[in-house]
Amino acid sequence: MVLALDAENEKLRVAMQTLREMIFGKRSERLAVIVAAQLALG
Repeated sequence: MVLALDAENEKLRVAMQTLREMIFGKRSERLAVIVAAQLALG
């Protein structure tokens, strides 16, 4: 159970970092993050 929670926690950290970069990153960086996020969804 602890390992499952650690894995979920890491996924959430990555998602939060991605969102931070999308919101606060430079314009070109935001575009790259959005494209990477869309590729991850597909």
